[in-house]
Amino acid sequence: MGWSFDSVDYGRESFIKERTRYSESEKSIWDCVAFSDKGNHLWKVIKYTDKTKNETNTYIALDLIAKERNGGWGYKDMSEHAGPCHYDCPLKFLKMSDEPNEDEKYAVEWRKKVRDKPKVIKKEIGKLYKLIPTANIDGRGNLTVEILRKLSTQTYLCKAMAENGDIVSYGVRVTSSCFVK
Repeated sequence: MGWSFDSVDYGRESFIKERTRYSESEKSIWDCVAFSDKGNHLWKVIKYTDKTKNETNTYIALDLIAKERNGGWGYKDMSEHAGPCHYDCPLKFLKMSDEPNEDEKYAVEWRKKVRDKPKVIKKEIGKLYKLIPTANIDGRGNLTVEILRKLSTQTYLCKAMAENGDIVSYGVRVTSSCFVK
């Protein structure tokens, strides 16, 4: 459930190589058949073979990865069956892995969200954008923001305004997932 970190920094590339390596024991085989390294998301297609039952299934896994200060790289791993709250998985990975059955409700819902994720719309500094109804700042909803500055690929520094034009907050960070598509 938590994070696992190496005490020594062997480098990001070595860390990713270790997290995607083939592994075999008397009872099972774990084979990472594909992976994608997107920022702090390491998406993997895992082919798992249970030798005792002679069964194989292929599924998607996500490692959240991070560098510990004065230490090594670490990860928090989860499979699609846990319904991760991240949807930037490559679409081709859905085709490369087994479709979950109806009983695996978290994986089914997660795949739907990955398939339905909207295209990223480029935002412009100085323009006004409406926020989704569930986004609230200082306890207020139904807000419009003016982008003041781009902070990262998905985060903006904004001025938030109520429906009547009153400024609710100045200099608030807003992620692109909060904008109405």
